Amino acid sequence: MKKLIIACMVLCTITVKAQSLESGTLSFQVGYDAMIHGTASETTFFGVVVDRDTSGAVTSMFNADAQYSFAPWFSAGVAFNIGSYLEDTADQSNDGNHVSIIAFDARLYPVNNDKFNWYLGGSAGLTNLEINKKDALTPGVNYQYKYKSPALGLFTGFNWYFFDVAGVFLQFEYSQQNFDLKSFSIDGAEQDLSQTTQSLITKGGGIRLGVNFKLN
Repeated sequence: MKKLIIACMVLCTITVKAQSLESGTLSFQVGYDAMIHGTASETTFFGVVVDRDTSGAVTSMFNADAQYSFAPWFSAGVAFNIGSYLEDTADQSNDGNHVSIIAFDARLYPVNNDKFNWYLGGSAGLTNLEINKKDALTPGVNYQYKYKSPALGLFTGFNWYFFDVAGVFLQFEYSQQNFDLKSFSIDGAEQDLSQTTQSLITKGGGIRLGVNFKLN
C-alpha cells in the first residue's frame, strides 16, 4: 500500500511537470494574422433597397493576445488586431483602408504537454472598419466610410515551446462581422445618413502565426 501511494505521488508530480500551461499561467502571443473574406453589402434609401453587391476582401493584421489559465485545461483573455483591409472592387480604388478588432476569447486545451499544447476556442468583441476610396468617375474626390460590427470567431491552434518560456504558435480561424455604416464623408464633409442605411456582412477564414511567451 505504501509503495502504491508513493507511485501515485511520483506519477502526479510527473503529470504536473509535463504541462506547458498550469493554473495561474500567463501566456502571450504576438504575430501576423491574414484572412480571406466573402462580403455582401446592401444599401437602402428611404427604406428602399437601391444597391446590393457581393465581393471579396483580404485583411492583413498585426496581432497581440494575452491569456490567463484558470486551469490547465482552460484559459481566457483578450486579443487585439490592427491592420489593413483590401477590397475586390472594379469601379473604385482603395485609398488606405484600416481595420481594428478587440475581442475576448476563451480556450479549451484537449492536449497540454510539456512543450506543446493544442487548443480550441471562440471569441467575441468589436470591429472598427474604415474604408477610403477614390471614384474613377470623379477624380480628386475622396470618399470615407466608417463601419462598426460585433466580431465573432472560432479557432483552433497550437503552441510549441522550444524553450521553457518561449516558442511559436499557429492558429486556423473563422470569423464573421455584420457591419453597419456609422459615418460617410466626401472630402472630409460628413453626409446625412438619417434616411440611408448600409450593411456589410463579411465571413472568412485564415491563419495567425507568430511567437509566444509564458510565465508559470
